[in-house]
Amino acid sequence: MKNERRVFSFSAKSAFVLAVCISATPVVTDCGGGGPDKTAVSDEPTDPFELERSALELAEARDFEGAVERMKAALSAEPTPQRRLGVAHLLFMNGKHKQAQEGYQAYLSVVEGIPARLVADLHREIDRIDDVVKAGDEPTGRSLAGQWLRGSLASLRAKESLDNDEYEHAAVSFDKAYQYTGDEELLFEAALAVTKTEDWPRAREKYIDYLERGQKEVPPEKAYMVQAEIDRLAVIIAGQEPVTWNSLADQIYGERAGDRAPLEKPPPVDGVNDVEPQVDAGLVEEPEAEDTKIDEIAAEKAAKKAAKKARQEELKAERERKKAERQEKIAAKKAAKKAAKEAAKEAAKEAAKEEKRKKEAAEEPGENKIEEESNASGYKQVKGEAASGEMPAHSPREIPSLQDLMFYAGSRSSTVRLRAVKDLVSVSDDRARQILEDRMLNDTNMQVRFTAIRGLSARRSVASIPVIRKARITAATSQERAVLKKAMDEIVESSW
Repeated sequence: MKNERRVFSFSAKSAFVLAVCISATPVVTDCGGGGPDKTAVSDEPTDPFELERSALELAEARDFEGAVERMKAALSAEPTPQRRLGVAHLLFMNGKHKQAQEGYQAYLSVVEGIPARLVADLHREIDRIDDVVKAGDEPTGRSLAGQWLRGSLASLRAKESLDNDEYEHAAVSFDKAYQYTGDEELLFEAALAVTKTEDWPRAREKYIDYLERGQKEVPPEKAYMVQAEIDRLAVIIAGQEPVTWNSLADQIYGERAGDRAPLEKPPPVDGVNDVEPQVDAGLVEEPEAEDTKIDEIAAEKAAKKAAKKARQEELKAERERKKAERQEKIAAKKAAKKAAKEAAKEAAKEAAKEEKRKKEAAEEPGENKIEEESNASGYKQVKGEAASGEMPAHSPREIPSLQDLMFYAGSRSSTVRLRAVKDLVSVSDDRARQILEDRMLNDTNMQVRFTAIRGLSARRSVASIPVIRKARITAATSQERAVLKKAMDEIVESSW
């Protein structure tokens, strides 16, 4: 009986295991563990960015056929001009030269706003392919596709470095990508990365280099924003307090991460376009009229108390925030000093290795090597010189139109507003005076307000005396009242 129970128990257990195996067949096809898993999940990416990354990595491994398929999948999932061009480049590298040529032609005919440099390069490549195909040969030597691949891989490494907060490595990779592609926006990316390393002279030099090389390719709004950042960095290099410690890199990276709103076009300044232009000259009011004005302004004081209190609180909060930021920066610098030295040593080693690799690549390329020389357009590596304390020279740019300056004076970036206020001082149009008065009264940044006040004094703007007097009554600090009084006295003295 005991044995019978054992047999029954074993049989029941076997039946249970068999049932589990049968029920699990959609997932596991062999409960014995010896058979293959026919339902394994595919490891192919589906995200368009991952597909594009995978295409580049496959091309780097010389699997060009697989790279073409991945780039086509990325283009299908999320069409972009860059991926369309990438497909054409990969077709070329896969030996499909005629298809690549057609892809280049389609890109030129469909995509708008292509940089002139790239248009010229593509036309040269199309003609080169056409000549060799007609002759029954195949293109050899340096190709636009090879340059694109090297530049794209360098950009990919740079973005990976940014994700890891390795800004020095990111800057080096962006410079390398520019060497291969000649895309000036890569210089801008390098400048942003260098800014985060707090190498101010080198960052300023890179921004200047970006504007000089970009020329008319850089949109005016962006060019003005970069110029304002160049001014801000010059103040820091001189050992002075900048208008803000928030850098252009902080703003751009914050926008990309979704932590900051983009700098959009500000609304027009109230009443600026509705007021008839006035002349900034004239006699100072008689004392009796001046007393009347003072009484009228004093009557408005009660209505402005709430605004004054709000401004004081805002200024206090701004000062505390700046103080906290500075303390945080100092603490971070002390804590990271050792790590920064090690990173610099590592970067120097990597640079030496890269230089060695370039020298080796300059020799006759092997059969399985992708060409690595700079392209026919003559692009070269942008290298930051050691900080010497000297300001890199750059050609002066024309002051924008009044409408543009009104746009910039309303920017949410205090760096941009400060530059706009400085530029408005030399504009004779009376609307410029009104903008300066608006910034003097309403700007939340003390340095911008003081610059506007000094600008009105420099313009000898008699028409601004009542506005300055009003600002003195509502001024939040004795320092601001002193600056306003000095400006008003200078204007009065110049009118006699």
